[in-house]
Amino acid sequence: MRLLAARGATFHWGSALDDVACDGEGRIASAVLGGRRVEADSFVLSPGALGASLRTRVASLAPVGAMAGMWLVLPNDEPRLTTPLKIGRRASASGAAAEGANVIPGRDEAGRPVLFCSSGHGFVGLSPGAVERADLVELSRCIEETARELFPDKVAAASEPRPPSFCVRPWTPSGLGIFSARETARGGRFIVTNGHNTGGFSQAPEIAAAVTRALEGAHHEMHALYAVGRGEGGGGRPA
Repeated sequence: MRLLAARGATFHWGSALDDVACDGEGRIASAVLGGRRVEADSFVLSPGALGASLRTRVASLAPVGAMAGMWLVLPNDEPRLTTPLKIGRRASASGAAAEGANVIPGRDEAGRPVLFCSSGHGFVGLSPGAVERADLVELSRCIEETARELFPDKVAAASEPRPPSFCVRPWTPSGLGIFSARETARGGRFIVTNGHNTGGFSQAPEIAAAVTRALEGAHHEMHALYAVGRGEGGGGRPA
């Protein structure tokens, strides 16, 4: 963020995106952030699961819903896992255990090596705030069962077991992300990237590359592969 800010990018924190406005030729002219109109050469929009209010104004957000996901933090003591894993399995230990899991090594607030184990998902729909606590209890059982089966030694080594945490993330019916780039009134790009729910943590560098290439006016394969309307008679359509 410091690098981008030094190069002229502006971050608007705590400001809801209320609307986007077009000029007479249909190009994006401005955005309304927290009631304040902002004009710029280019915009990069990635609202996660919180873009439902803009579905009628930004067509590429129409397929994006919300999904609750759980994760658990485990100590990553010896033998230490050093590589992120995406696990798929069948016939797991019980009906409460998820068939898939993401396991990412990292560090906690104190700098200690830990594993972020993510598994268990529940569809929320178009209202990210409508997460039912009862469903989260079931999802908590799911991730705890998964962690015990995959890492019984690390679960046993957790001196202060943490309760599972949850997030609400974007989700698309196809399981693929969304990428669109539309011209702005100033000759830049209005870029929408969202819904990367198939290993988004591993795709992030390539998504960043696709955004950079779009801002430069250059091609990147993700522009077509993640285009809105892909698979509907060939090709996508603008945001």
